[in-house]
Amino acid sequence: MSNRLAAIHIKPGPSRQLMIWHRSLSAMTFLAIITAPIDVALKTLLLMILFLLTRLPVSRKFSPEHVAKAEIKSNGWSKIVLAGGEKYSARLRTDSLVTPWLILLRFSLRERWRHPVMVLFQDALPAEEMRNLRILLKHGSFTREEPIV
Repeated sequence: MSNRLAAIHIKPGPSRQLMIWHRSLSAMTFLAIITAPIDVALKTLLLMILFLLTRLPVSRKFSPEHVAKAEIKSNGWSKIVLAGGEKYSARLRTDSLVTPWLILLRFSLRERWRHPVMVLFQDALPAEEMRNLRILLKHGSFTREEPIV
């Protein structure tokens, strides 16, 4: 029996940590607008814009290029689905970031010059899936290969 992981299916759920960061940033922006020495009309306009940005779903979708779902194999090849619904076969890049509380997965596509990204906070996946993903990123065979240019 092989001790290699066959594939990891990633479909992140809503992250509580991301929501905390988002609300903290909104609160700091609110305080900066309120305490700024600017005209009342400009303050009102900025507060209305801040309110719309925090309430509209635009703030939850960073861009249509971010990855909504991914299936990562141990050789580094992945099947990804972007937020816009497009499906691609991509290669996991070696410059993906892994920290204890945040994972940024970058993918290379042959037909695109932009690299789609998947952002995963610590609580976006169940603990076992997050552990398997960290093991795959550390010991996968793609870590010793060159990225697609």
